Amino acid sequence: MSRSGESRRGIWNPPKSPISGSTPSGVVGGIHTPEEGYFDPDELVVRFAERARDAGVAIRTGVEVTGVEPAEGVVEIESGSIEADAVVNAAGPWAPEVDRMVDLEYPLRHTRGPILSLETGSDRPKPFSLFERGLYSRSRPGGLYVGRFATDFAEGERLDPDASLTVDDEFRREVEEFASTVPAINGVPTAEEWVGVRTVTPDGRPLVGETGIGSYFVATGMSGLGVTLAPAVARLLADLLAEGTRDDLLDPLDPGRFAEGR
Repeated sequence: MSRSGESRRGIWNPPKSPISGSTPSGVVGGIHTPEEGYFDPDELVVRFAERARDAGVAIRTGVEVTGVEPAEGVVEIESGSIEADAVVNAAGPWAPEVDRMVDLEYPLRHTRGPILSLETGSDRPKPFSLFERGLYSRSRPGGLYVGRFATDFAEGERLDPDASLTVDDEFRREVEEFASTVPAINGVPTAEEWVGVRTVTPDGRPLVGETGIGSYFVATGMSGLGVTLAPAVARLLADLLAEGTRDDLLDPLDPGRFAEGR
């Protein structure tokens, strides 16, 4: 295609903004996937919990784990202990802390996932992703959530998931710079903001399966895809723990792949 926009098939027009229908500057191309959608992770987690309770699972909230005895299958909590046939660490960003309770140290790091909630005023603006910049968005009634992918292990660190993290100025500038090219979000106010914590691995694949320490298993390091991968990971672990069936899909997720010499 020539700089003038001419091609063998005719004239190429700059893409219309998926957010407002206007033409954004600084955008050279795009892709539209009309069947693509999104889900609310909070609603999905609630649904998972409801289905688990219906199946007879006892769920305790607001309970801090203070220790794990993998040989005995015992989890220590503030008010006593819980006995189990198997203990699975699926603690998300708290996973490294739980691993240390059984003297395990996997290569897990945290990345910061900042979110700005932009108040556009439109009913349901379309989401967008800017892969080069690492930005993404999700529409909400009256606005957009704009976040950063941030799943690079090399740029990760160890954070305290209980600490109060704030959105950094660099991310604000990135969002403002892009917003200045899209009329629908240029200069719109930020209604809310927060920072999530992701747990990532060196190869971007989670750690799922046996650890070699008693009855202690892990389902950690989801690298930003925890809610998305949860059903498949749960099925693989359920088959392993309840039926003794180990699916080949667990091979590339083997927690021991980062052991010395492998």
